[in-house]
Amino acid sequence: MKTLEELLEETKQIQTLAGNLSGEISEMIHAKEEHGKDVDFASILRTAERHPITPHPLDKKDAHTVEAYLTLLLSVAERGTSPDAQDNPLVYPCRIAASLRPAPDMELLFKRSLILDEKAVNEAIAAVERERLVDFFVLDALRLIELYDRGNLQKIEYVSDLAALMNVLKERMEELLTLLKASMDETTKLMTRFKFVDFPSFLPYLSIKGYAVETPTEILVAGAQEHDVWSFFPISHKKHVYLRDIRFHGKTDPMKFSNVDSIEISGCRFEEFSSGVFEVKKCRSLKIQTSEFTNCVRKTDESIMVAAVATALGPNVPGIIGDLKDTEYLSLKSCAFNNCQVCYRYDLKDKNGNFLFREVERKEIVNCNCEESCRICP
Repeated sequence: MKTLEELLEETKQIQTLAGNLSGEISEMIHAKEEHGKDVDFASILRTAERHPITPHPLDKKDAHTVEAYLTLLLSVAERGTSPDAQDNPLVYPCRIAASLRPAPDMELLFKRSLILDEKAVNEAIAAVERERLVDFFVLDALRLIELYDRGNLQKIEYVSDLAALMNVLKERMEELLTLLKASMDETTKLMTRFKFVDFPSFLPYLSIKGYAVETPTEILVAGAQEHDVWSFFPISHKKHVYLRDIRFHGKTDPMKFSNVDSIEISGCRFEEFSSGVFEVKKCRSLKIQTSEFTNCVRKTDESIMVAAVATALGPNVPGIIGDLKDTEYLSLKSCAFNNCQVCYRYDLKDKNGNFLFREVERKEIVNCNCEESCRICP
């Protein structure tokens, strides 16, 4: 049996010029109709219905796209199945079908897959490309091989050829193979940068413990170690930043964001920040929910902890939790502020939370549980 690394090396040989394949497509797909005569499709469907793959990007796609995608995937499943395959590879595309409504006629699509010709393959590929499903298809095909017929060279070569016809080049394939490994191993913590693949779209495939991922437009981190997150800072010029289930402890510098459309923070813990937690400039929105701040204080030159209300303390006093400049919207929901001493010297009460964050156009504070001294809620 080949390892995933060997599979990667095989797939790295993917052809980059699809034109070389046009004259060979009939030889690639030469399955005969009688191949399906001995298939117990009723049993395959029963197995698939017990283990549907849901959610799947085919959900809510039109019938033509669904049929094209699954017919092509069925042709991968039936190609050169090894005698020692753990289960019939046809189960995998049927598991996808089991999650769709209305459910496609998989037995009919299987019969079609046995008689695919060059024209039918090109039409199916065009449908997959039109709906931007190429990456999903290649990952499904690789998962099919890894789960049901690992190391099958005929299938690997066939998927490589199909990927070439879909203009999936080596660098993109390498990223898909990274996702394949992450989708097969629940203990994986994914720490990488994706240049070609839209990582958030593949999260339903993954059951990994944590990830710290950067794409050209986003940074997404969940369940990762603190040091993996700090490697991304300072963060600038991103459409979206998402931080979830991370503990940050004992930092002397704040997290710095600039020119980010939206920042979402959920389930995080911030402890012992001595110079504020956030420094945000020219960002559209900052949303924080179910997070906890403990001992996050900022000292002035007089070594006292003060509230950051510009009207009372002057424009040069920074925010205890964070400074937000040219930021349109702040949302705090179900957060806790422990021993932040926001109102240590001044008994200030502000329904809008001005003593925590400065220079925000709109604020929404809901269901925040705080110590008496923090006074975040009215």
